[in-house]
Amino acid sequence: MPCARSSDKQSLIFYPLSIRKNVNPVSWSLIPISVGVPTLTKFKLHFQKFMFNRVSWNGGILQLRQDLECIPPNRVCSVPLRLFLEMCCSEITMARLNRSNVFSHFSHSGVDDMADNTCHFGINNMFADNGLEDGYDTKLYFPCDPLQAAKVVQRTFPLIGTSTSNDGSKSTFTNKGLRFVFTTRSKTPILLKEDGETPVYGDGYSFVPGKDEIIRECGSDGHGYIVSFGDAVYRCLDAVECLKKEGIHVGLINKPTLNVVDHDMMERIVAQSAGSAGICLVVEPLGKKTGVGSKFGSWLMETEHAQKGGALPRFGHIGTHREGGGGLWEQAYHQGYDSVSVQTKIKEMLGKK
Repeated sequence: MPCARSSDKQSLIFYPLSIRKNVNPVSWSLIPISVGVPTLTKFKLHFQKFMFNRVSWNGGILQLRQDLECIPPNRVCSVPLRLFLEMCCSEITMARLNRSNVFSHFSHSGVDDMADNTCHFGINNMFADNGLEDGYDTKLYFPCDPLQAAKVVQRTFPLIGTSTSNDGSKSTFTNKGLRFVFTTRSKTPILLKEDGETPVYGDGYSFVPGKDEIIRECGSDGHGYIVSFGDAVYRCLDAVECLKKEGIHVGLINKPTLNVVDHDMMERIVAQSAGSAGICLVVEPLGKKTGVGSKFGSWLMETEHAQKGGALPRFGHIGTHREGGGGLWEQAYHQGYDSVSVQTKIKEMLGKK
């Protein structure tokens, strides 16, 4: 039974972004040129300045840095390539200190389909969260398929919006702070539920910032969880389904908000994965030195379960750790976060190889 289906859409990428001319800046339309994400129209925003398609090469990045440093209280900006993020770290800090509201999209995150090798790798995404714990809010989002990408943007883009819960009740939310949405260069398939037909992020799904999401349950007889995000999720989902056929039951968790600890999910991971037979494997397209996996072990040790002396699962981490080897789709295999490599790592952690 299939766990994902291919899409002829531009997948997670929704750039270049265009803004319609001659519109009221309080009510305007953000139009993705590609068809992967639905058109987002007439958000009632109060941004004072707009910047789209301004950052392309060195001249553009200098303009972005100047704009961020002098950013007004309410502002939106968009950046084409993730590789420029490192150049903006000090300006991101100034925007945070100015308590500016920034929505920024970086495409070409990770390494998948990256023809220009290491110089274009987008692997230090966590650098954007470079403030203090009590600083102005900063959140980093990395959706895993086209449907979730649309939901993430719809929920995190407006400064003020209304959401509808599963029971039909409505609530108002705000998105103040710095919000970064990361997407891949490559196409990604639409994830499916266990019936092999229903999209995981189809009708009825509402994105909640800061919450991790279970794609596949571990089960009472399971061996633990894989935690992933971005384009690594569909590869891990294939690995989970293949391992299941061999009698190895592992759950899969999608972590679309990279820099926020979901304490409830962390307690669930350690409760179901603790002991000599339990494992927790973080699989990501970001850098092994600076990615989510570099922090996740500490988060496990800070759980209430661990603080009370409870056993923790064996921890593993797969991330980008090698210079680019050429090619496009080959990059993920070169870094070892393809389905077969994930299956091999799980078996090694369980002592089954």
